[in-house]
Amino acid sequence: MKNIGKRIADLRKEKGFSQVQMSERLEIAQVNYSKIETGKTKLISDKLIRIANILEVDLVTLLWPDYKEIKEIQTLKDHYTRLKKLNELLIEQIKRDSADLEFIMQYHPETEPFISNLKYIKETRLLKIINEIKKLNT
Repeated sequence: MKNIGKRIADLRKEKGFSQVQMSERLEIAQVNYSKIETGKTKLISDKLIRIANILEVDLVTLLWPDYKEIKEIQTLKDHYTRLKKLNELLIEQIKRDSADLEFIMQYHPETEPFISNLKYIKETRLLKIINEIKKLNT
């Protein structure tokens, strides 16, 4: 309970409220409000909701201050997963394109110089993209 009390005190100070102002808004004595911040009184849900409303935060933020950081970490993990999938898709695309070009050259050898240059240019561009994605993944 002390952690919640400290969190309430920190949020109160961020808002620029005094303990007296908070106690007035909660319609309790300042002494009783002080007990909330020091963890000497149990908080019931309706009082927690009222405190959260006064401080303009949701209950999750009030009770779990690391929630925002955890949510940001999850967002980064989601981005990483998407980038990893994109990387895999690009590699598969290179493989498919290379196989297609090899097939064309097999049946039309006269296209080899043109296709070889095209293949080199395309692979070089895709490899640059893949390397950029790999940098983002690390």
